[in-house]
Amino acid sequence: LIRRIRRGDELYHINSVVDVNNLISVQSGLSVGSYDLEKIHGAITLRKAVQGEGYTGIGKDFLDMENMLVLADDDGIFGSSMSDSTRAMVTEQAKDILAVIYCFEKEIDLMRVLNDGKAAFEQFADAVDTEYWIV
Repeated sequence: LIRRIRRGDELYHINSVVDVNNLISVQSGLSVGSYDLEKIHGAITLRKAVQGEGYTGIGKDFLDMENMLVLADDDGIFGSSMSDSTRAMVTEQAKDILAVIYCFEKEIDLMRVLNDGKAAFEQFADAVDTEYWIV
């Protein structure tokens, strides 16, 4: 996303959730993914992908995720800090959304990013009943 902006490329508009993801990402410098909870089954885990694991990314072919940190449910991998999957992508029909801010740096004021993100989702994506926590 930052590379697109630096090149002067336009940002794409998919829906307001994706727009807020992009806003949070640009402001914080962190990767942000949002997922339609209706398309996620069972417990969500953050884990390292094993050999042969991957998924079809949004606007991409199969992404080999071996040894990468990924989000997975009972059906397999649905996202990572690199790219989200088509399986759990947010469309206009999505009602319950999980937004993940991927942060692997101690120096980031994550509470500020979360508070700003919550405010942006409420203001620009009409989010209600928002909750957030740090894992």
